[in-house]
Amino acid sequence: MLIKHIMKPALLFSLLSLGACGGGSGSGKQESSLSSSSKSTVSSSLSSSTISSSQSSISSSSVLISSSSSTQPGSSSISSAVAAASVKVSGNLSIKDENGVVQNDSGTDDISVEISLLNEQQDVIKSNRSQLLGSVGLDGSRHGFSDQLSASGAAFVVVHIAKPGYTDFARRFEFAETIELSAELLELPEARISAAEAQTISGVTVNGFNVSVSDNSLGETGNALGEELSVFIPQSALPAGTDSLNVRMKAYDPTQPEEAAFFPGAYEDSDGNKLLSIAFNYADITTDTGVSLRQVAQKTRSERIKAQKSGRQQKTQAADPVVINRLVPEESCNSLAVMGDSDKSLDGFQIPVYTYNPTSGLWDLLGQGSLFDEAGQIIPADFKSFACSSVSYTLEIKVTNEIFISNWWNLDYPLVFEEPQTVCANLKLLDEGGLPLVGAYAYVSDDDNDRSFSASSFVTDAQGQLKVSLVRLNNDDTDSSANLSVYSVVDGTLLQKPIELSTAACANTAPVVPVTLSIPARCTLEGKLLNPDSAPFSDGLIIAYPENGDEFIYSGSYAYTKADGTYAMNLFCAQDYRILDYTSWVSEYLSDPGLTKQPLANVNNIKGADEIVDDGKKVQFKDLTVSLKPWGFVYVAGDDNSLLEIDLYYSGKNFPVVYSFDVIDTRTSQVIKHFEGTVEENAFESFGAMRSATVSIKHEVPIPPANEYLYYSIKGEVIDGKNTKGVLQGWIFNSSNIE
Repeated sequence: MLIKHIMKPALLFSLLSLGACGGGSGSGKQESSLSSSSKSTVSSSLSSSTISSSQSSISSSSVLISSSSSTQPGSSSISSAVAAASVKVSGNLSIKDENGVVQNDSGTDDISVEISLLNEQQDVIKSNRSQLLGSVGLDGSRHGFSDQLSASGAAFVVVHIAKPGYTDFARRFEFAETIELSAELLELPEARISAAEAQTISGVTVNGFNVSVSDNSLGETGNALGEELSVFIPQSALPAGTDSLNVRMKAYDPTQPEEAAFFPGAYEDSDGNKLLSIAFNYADITTDTGVSLRQVAQKTRSERIKAQKSGRQQKTQAADPVVINRLVPEESCNSLAVMGDSDKSLDGFQIPVYTYNPTSGLWDLLGQGSLFDEAGQIIPADFKSFACSSVSYTLEIKVTNEIFISNWWNLDYPLVFEEPQTVCANLKLLDEGGLPLVGAYAYVSDDDNDRSFSASSFVTDAQGQLKVSLVRLNNDDTDSSANLSVYSVVDGTLLQKPIELSTAACANTAPVVPVTLSIPARCTLEGKLLNPDSAPFSDGLIIAYPENGDEFIYSGSYAYTKADGTYAMNLFCAQDYRILDYTSWVSEYLSDPGLTKQPLANVNNIKGADEIVDDGKKVQFKDLTVSLKPWGFVYVAGDDNSLLEIDLYYSGKNFPVVYSFDVIDTRTSQVIKHFEGTVEENAFESFGAMRSATVSIKHEVPIPPANEYLYYSIKGEVIDGKNTKGVLQGWIFNSSNIE
């Protein structure tokens, strides 16, 4: 619906950024306004169970996402008698370079956010694809995302965030009403490699493209000895004429919480088995002509399936396999003796290899890999005497190029035991003020190098409770000490606490253990948004941003109003916040950039001028009345410099909407052209309380012969069916050098 118009919502948040910093000048010069798009002080906080799902739509991120909702095949099979379930997924995203340093100036236009709902059969029944927009810090280092989906029969939630050149952020959760995430995208080391000869850990010589990564350093390799991850790709596995490959690749250690934060999906395979991750990796490879190996792999798979269906012998594209060598992390090595050989039908000590399925958020078994020591000797199947601290062990995997269908690979043991023993913990996560943390994402793992049980991720429920359930790797092992890691959306830090596991806690009657995390105490703000006729205004976005943004960069919040116009949100206690109705604010700001500051809230047991009640824990805020002015932007279409695109926004019901504007030479103030038109209601699409329509027209404004570019401003207005007038602004920037 709105995704292709990337500039449109970004401009909205440019305006919001200016307002949060005290408003802009009245010059109307859009160029200076746009430069502030990364300066928003509006930010995030973890939500609280004091606000139930029946009270408000709450989210922790202070950005608005315009998204296209599409019901996938299979949704019609869900009984209409089943009530639709709704989930809110939100959080903050950091973009980091190869060394883990946050990038403040990284663009967001190419970041995609996809949130899907799956049923018990693992079918996608609802999926929203959105653009990530808006920063949640003065330094522009973190970005917000949020969306709400509803569907009947929803059992699982899958989240996928991607940016070219970076690892994906991918998660799968059992269905919950609220999920809050602190996500990271990590820039991948990149290398360009040519064909050469190399040797794998088993001594096999490979002629092709050979690359290794170790300690975040990527490059061509002659052998796999001592390398974290090596991939040997024969020429025959690639399109004819491939002269070089562009490779981005990284290896991860799941025993380290900071690296486990990147683990995609759930710790579960597509057969329903819980998994113990030994090591996982990410790879993105393209040929010198720009063809992704994912495309090559998909073609190979299509041809294989077609041949199988027709009963023909498959004509294999490559007789030579892709060979992957993966060093087993030392802490994971300690689990090998316990878990043992995974496939008795194959020679040597085998470990299963999986690829990630981004649709289901689960792992699909790809095959088995053989284990070798650093001398290149294969480890026998019955081997138990692993010297993990002094000997390096490497898994060698031989597969077809179909492995490149997925960017993520994982070495896992499926936890399949005759009598598995489960150990649990019943926790309640709290902030420093004692408020429960709702929808908080947590990771639980062993707290030492001797892995005694599996690891997994969890999300707190509507009461802030967390039911941890892990599987013992050896029932004779009595270790019960674990590490709880919570990825805070408040400041992006990894909060860690020791916890105890027990078999008794697996019973529903086990006591709940409170765990207080280093998150400042929060209070509650409640209020109501009304139409001009005093009727409730639903789906309106209410934003609270800190009055002192320098001090409280990540302390903002927002909520959407319910059908009765009410909203509720969490704020840090005893801090000043400006409360704005976004629908009104953004349209009024265009008309009057020097707009009076928004009303003030501070939950501090002192009733402020804009507060009805303040008891120190909760404020009942005064009613807000929405302004329904239509408004819009005009700009040159991104894929056609001869077109102007007019983006119109309107939250009212009085159609049609009429626009008119002049194209003005900014140097001479001369009117170059005038345009006007009428847009009917059926041209508008809804996102939240707002409606949006896009009109394209030929601007036919020539580039001056003496210049390679032109820059003209737009001045106009939008009028609804009851003569309510709003502002239409924008610009024409064009260049003869733009193709």
